Amino acid sequence: MGTLVNNDMILIVDDSKFIAQSYSQVVMGLGYRVLIACDGKTGLFAAMSCTPCLILLDMLMPDMDGIEVLRALKRTPSTSNIPVLAISSLSEKNAKKLLQEGAAGYCEKGSMTQEKLEHTISRIIKKRLLVPDGQSCGANSILNED
Repeated sequence: MGTLVNNDMILIVDDSKFIAQSYSQVVMGLGYRVLIACDGKTGLFAAMSCTPCLILLDMLMPDMDGIEVLRALKRTPSTSNIPVLAISSLSEKNAKKLLQEGAAGYCEKGSMTQEKLEHTISRIIKKRLLVPDGQSCGANSILNED
């Protein structure tokens, strides 16, 4: 039996309160509840505690950066199947590495619009619902596409 997933909760992990709030407006507009963590360690704890259906994860944070959080999520049995949308101000050249580390998708902050974020979230969650528990999406990860 798999971990019970909170199917209407999306966790946002970002050290910028302004950015986290703007993402939360998009997520709530899609009909999901939101939990915000302001750093990587808090994000890990929140993911283990509430098992969200998706995590929006900033890659550049102080102390514990996004890649460390992503790796910890993917090696922890209770969080390994939660899809993670990596969000970064770094160029999309980093997307391939993040997808190899286990991210379900990637969005570049500089070119992300509300519509792109909504579309990417919806595709990842739809894809997650099609994958049986205990299996990962593997190489069929999602890049931010126009």
